[in-house]
Amino acid sequence: MPETWRLANHCGFRSPSEWPPYSGPPNFAPGSPSLIHDEGGEPLEQGEIVCPGWLATRPVVHEAWDAREAREHGSLGLYYPNQENTILEAAKIAQRALDVYQAAEIERLKKES
Repeated sequence: MPETWRLANHCGFRSPSEWPPYSGPPNFAPGSPSLIHDEGGEPLEQGEIVCPGWLATRPVVHEAWDAREAREHGSLGLYYPNQENTILEAAKIAQRALDVYQAAEIERLKKES
C-alpha cells in the first residue's frame, strides 16, 4: 500500500506524529457528531481516528467480538464466568459498531436501488 495512503488513513503502524489532518468520512472525524450512542442516547466521545485495518488486528477487538457473540447466544457466563464490567462493555461496544455498520450498509443499498 502506498505510504501516502497509509498516512492519510492514519495507519496505526505509523507514528501519529506523522499523520496529516484527518480527511476521511466526515461522520468519523474527531469532534464530529457520533453515530454511536450509549444506552441513554448520549453520543459516545470519539478519540483519534485510526485505520480500521490496523484496529482489526488488535487482540482486544477480537476479544470484544467474541464477548459480543457469546452475549448474543446467551452464553457469556460460560465463557466469562466472573463477568467483569469491561467484558460486558466490550460486548456492547462491538454490538453498537455492528449496528452502525449495518445501518450504513442499508443506506448504501437504498441509494443504489
